[in-house]
Order: sequence, then structure tokens, then C-alpha cells
Amino acid sequence: MSDAQDHFSAGAEAYARGRFGYPETLFDWLAGHCVEKNFAWDCATGNGQAAVSLASRFDRVEATDISEPLLAKAPALKNVRFRRAAAEDSGLESTSVDLVTVAQALHWFALDRFWREVKRVCKPGAVLAFWGYCWPQVNADVDARLIHLRKELESFWPERNAILQNGYSEVYPPFAALDAPPFEVQVHWGRRDYMAHIATWSAIRYQREQCGADDLGHFEKSLGEIWPGEIAHTVRWRLVFRAFRVV
Repeated sequence: MSDAQDHFSAGAEAYARGRFGYPETLFDWLAGHCVEKNFAWDCATGNGQAAVSLASRFDRVEATDISEPLLAKAPALKNVRFRRAAAEDSGLESTSVDLVTVAQALHWFALDRFWREVKRVCKPGAVLAFWGYCWPQVNADVDARLIHLRKELESFWPERNAILQNGYSEVYPPFAALDAPPFEVQVHWGRRDYMAHIATWSAIRYQREQCGADDLGHFEKSLGEIWPGEIAHTVRWRLVFRAFRVV
């Protein structure tokens, strides 16, 4: 299917609970740059966060992922087909796609093969967009404790996470770059919601597998000292967003 390792199927239930959607302004911008809005491919859809927003802007959406447990958590939408397929071998018809989106997943792909697949399936002038995020921001006290957790987890991240953590700065698609505005995710979360998100990090899984335990309990205890469970905060992520014209 794919060279990519599946880092998230084992925690599909937690992933569906601890991840979030993306700004509607992002999808408005994408739709506005598409010549036609007949068919969008949401590649590595996970449990369908981006596909849900694409469904209201495109006639038809194909949402693919290598993880069947994640796909099983996706919502039923009349104009979206969720299907297991690799990014590098989508099974889509050639010259059929108006928009390709990849949310929080490009760093797992075999990129040269993926670029060839994008070129194959896209109509001339279609749009490719990919984006990702790293560290949530709440306030100085919470963020300082998160920095400490990140240091504890440094050796447990899969190697390819560095591609995202470096802001996709060394990723060079063979297409024409589009100028895009900045985008940011904001959610209003209590401590439990925040912890549910942190629990989805792949480094947490691998720390637990390699050490027999993880640092989540200690981290939540330290948060409890400054973040009462009934209080909600605004949590922010700056998106690394890049878009291209496929010509």
C-alpha cells in the first residue's frame, strides 16, 4: 500500500477525540483558488476533519487513508467517499481532481512518489495544499510545562516528525507556489480536552511502548496546579500552510 508507517491506528479512538477541525477561512481560500469545484481528494484524511469542510464546497470528495480504524471514525456524508488507499497510489482516475489536500500528514509520505501521483490525478491548473501544526499555545504557565514535556519526549518522536517540526521548510513540490495568508486554529478547551489532544502524540505512544510508561500522568498533575478542571481556555495552533498550482 504505502511506505508510510501507520502511527495512529492503535489509538484511533483517542485520535478521534483529541484532534480538531481547521478554519473555515482556509477552505474558503482554497475553493476560491480552484478553477472548478467538482472533485476534491483529501489525502490521509484520518477521521475526516478536513473532508467535512470540503464536502460543503465541492460536488464530490474522495477521502483516503491507510488506517482503517481511523476511517471507521469518519462521519457519513452523502458526497464523501472514505476509502483505504495510500497517498502514493490513490487509485483515482487520471486528470480528475480539482483540489488535493493533506492535513497534518505530508511528513509521512514518500514525497517523490506522492508528487507523481498528484501530477497524474490532477486536472491542469488544480491546487495542491498541505498544512500542519506542532505545539498548542495556551498561556505562559501552561506552555512552560508543555516545553518541559516536549524535552522529555524528544527521543521518542518518529524521525519524519522533524519534517513538520521544521515547518516543511525543506519540502519542495515541483509545482508553482501560491501566496497564501496565515491561518490559525483556535478551540475553547478545558484541561481534559487539552490532555486528550496531547495523548494523541505519536511520541507518547512510543515512550509507553519503549519504557512501559509515559509522562502523561506527571504532566497532567503539574497542569492541575495551575489549570482547574472546570476552567476553559483558548488553545491556539499556528498552521504551517503551503499551496501550489499543479501545472
